[in-house]
Amino acid sequence: MALILCNTRREVSCSCLDGDKFKYQQERMKSLLIFASFILTISPIYPAEVAPPSDRPAPPRRPAPKWIQANDTNKNGKLDPEEIGSIKTNLTAKRIEFKQRHDTDGDGKLSHEELKTMRQTLAAQRAAKERQMREAIIQTPKPPE
Repeated sequence: MALILCNTRREVSCSCLDGDKFKYQQERMKSLLIFASFILTISPIYPAEVAPPSDRPAPPRRPAPKWIQANDTNKNGKLDPEEIGSIKTNLTAKRIEFKQRHDTDGDGKLSHEELKTMRQTLAAQRAAKERQMREAIIQTPKPPE
């Protein structure tokens, strides 16, 4: 019987293998190493097949989202750094305007009372918009069958 010590970072474990199992593991490891070296040697000789170019045209690209189309001033389908900068300034201006609209006492901060009224106002606006959408759906005539 052979005694094999396996070191890990923090613990030492021992396992006893008899001679036949140990030789079997050595032979298996040798065969795996030979197979791996064979694959690594052969792989540059036989590269993966490259598909021939197709005569079909490329599929059409999806259109950009509406918010990109709205902010893409040069209409190239991408947002350039200048366009991203204008988006940031517009959002900052909207945030400041929103804060000023709900800051009733004019101290530049939203107090608990102002936040409470802001939430109530936004909830009422949302409910009104949902009501309008429901009424529009109900009033829409059904197509003839």
